[in-house]
Amino acid sequence: MQPIPEVLLRYIEGLKTHDIDKIAGTVSEDLQFISATRTLTKPEFVKMITALYTGFPDWHYDHDPVEWHGDLLAVKWRQGGTHNGVFAMPGLAPVQPTGRKVVIAADGRGHFSSTFKLNGRQVDGMIDTGATLVAVNTSTARRIGLSLNPSDFSHEVNTANGSIKAAVVMIDRLQIGSISVDGVQAIVLDDKALRTNLIGMSFLNRLGKYQAENGTLLLVQ
Repeated sequence: MQPIPEVLLRYIEGLKTHDIDKIAGTVSEDLQFISATRTLTKPEFVKMITALYTGFPDWHYDHDPVEWHGDLLAVKWRQGGTHNGVFAMPGLAPVQPTGRKVVIAADGRGHFSSTFKLNGRQVDGMIDTGATLVAVNTSTARRIGLSLNPSDFSHEVNTANGSIKAAVVMIDRLQIGSISVDGVQAIVLDDKALRTNLIGMSFLNRLGKYQAENGTLLLVQ
């Protein structure tokens, strides 16, 4: 397998860290960025990225593993953010903030996964409307400052692999983008029983609206 070019790794890092100079330094001067409506030159592309990060300060990227297809590299992107700044694309009138809204794009399996903040710590999680409560594993619980004793695991929870013990806890604050909810009830399960943290109805029911449509999930507070 051929190694991933360093320039692509720098480009991806620049996207994830909102480093405009790093992004600009990795693309060629004769760049043609093809969008749905027009083709952008390098200066126009840089202006677009700058406007995007200004209008969506929490804009974030996720991607599947980079793959080689002959002499070509393929990267499947997922991205999203909250429009809580002024979005001013070159040549267009500025668009004012729309409030506390977050849009999550479905991944290749149709799941809505994103980065959340639990008690101020970044945590990867997946939206699960079938889960009554937010569910985190013990490793995540330790990271977000929840101190648990074996005796706290006194509740029975039914899973696909049978009945297991769980601890009921309260997350002080759960955030995604500009959305923030305090006092969210959750359960903690052993790492072996729960590999992916689940953002369930104890969070979703606290929102003004949540709606899945056309491969995206809209959250509104």
